Amino acid sequence: MLSSAKRTERHETAITALLVIAGIVLAICLFAAGLLWRGKPKTKGAFALGNGVHAEGRSAVMTKFRNEEQT
Repeated sequence: MLSSAKRTERHETAITALLVIAGIVLAICLFAAGLLWRGKPKTKGAFALGNGVHAEGRSAVMTKFRNEEQT
């Protein structure tokens, strides 16, 4: 049989490993939630570019910039 000290050491090692894994999973979940939160505006007009163009006109502005870069 394992001695009490070895059993306690293995128990503590297992708990530490589980806590580290749980911390990594939590960090990944929070990072993903942050990406989703920052990536989707709540309403169409909620996101504005610095020059007063709202989300509705954003695609037109981006298309104009792309066309200018290609020429």
